Amino acid sequence: MNKDERHNLQRVVRWLKNNGISFAGWTAGDMEQLLCATVRAQEYVRAAPDRAEDVALAFGRVVRQMRPPVQAVAYHVVAQVSDWSQRDVLWQLAGCPDVERQRCEWEPGGVGWRGLQRFLAVRARAQADALEERCAAAEAAAAAAETAKLDGDGGDQPPEGG
Repeated sequence: MNKDERHNLQRVVRWLKNNGISFAGWTAGDMEQLLCATVRAQEYVRAAPDRAEDVALAFGRVVRQMRPPVQAVAYHVVAQVSDWSQRDVLWQLAGCPDVERQRCEWEPGGVGWRGLQRFLAVRARAQADALEERCAAAEAAAAAAETAKLDGDGGDQPPEGG
């Protein structure tokens, strides 16, 4: 495995672990197959429309050689290199075997995803509130300056005795 492949596999493994996938009991061969499936999935995502089916079939050949637990993880890898909706599309086009399709934590509707959506909503509201407060403070400062100018309390007049 060259340096780029190792880096790619580390990135994929980190992403999968963040989505609740465990690698307990995996062999080096399992990891090699997962890397190969990842590369094929990336090729599928980047393939011209006239090559997509051939690349998908190559992905399927790799997946069918895997042990079932590795196949289930390969299913999730597609979302890492593309998006969640492409998993089923590529899986079916490739003729891959049925796998247990557990919902990833960060998949739309997953536990992490719902938590992230709540966090983003709270954060957006806090940013809107902060902007509203800054606008109100700026308006109050402008009104105070206008009042001071109208009252003759400084405004543009030079200081006395100067």
